[in-house]
Amino acid sequence: MANYTDGIIVLHQGKVVYERYFGCLNETEYHAAMSMTKSLTGLLAEMLIAQGKLDDN
Repeated sequence: MANYTDGIIVLHQGKVVYERYFGCLNETEYHAAMSMTKSLTGLLAEMLIAQGKLDDN
């Protein structure tokens, strides 16, 4: 199964234990984070709604 993974990093107890890059991505370049940013924003919004700090309407 093909995927479009540009890189992977695994952290354990705050330390990098595995790091690998593919294609044009490397350890010195920034990665476009639009898809991840949308997911993180949605998760944070749901947490605030659950705490009653954000109105879901």
